[in-house]
Amino acid sequence: MFVKYLGKGLGEIATLSRLSSHEWRVHIRTERDGTFFSDGWETFYEDNDLDIGEVVFYTYLGGMHFDVKIFNKDGLEKVWDTYAIQNSNEESDHDNPSTTQAHAERAIIP
Repeated sequence: MFVKYLGKGLGEIATLSRLSSHEWRVHIRTERDGTFFSDGWETFYEDNDLDIGEVVFYTYLGGMHFDVKIFNKDGLEKVWDTYAIQNSNEESDHDNPSTTQAHAERAIIP
């Protein structure tokens, strides 16, 4: 629904921010089957250790900038230490067998 609401104002790049201290730039791609976050989404996905069944809420702040909140399968907000997110590429193991490459590569925008 957001894509229809924004219409022609939909930009090519969006900024996702979490914890008011870290931002990810993700490209927006439109295909026959929908509009998706693409390039840059994989980094967001991995940095936030997303898993199947978790829910991501986006609050549109204007100018293709979104505040993001992530909720675990149990409905509790996923809270991360800012230091842990900034150093995730060095410390985390991204070979989670419960996720698929397709989830990491793109996310549909409703």
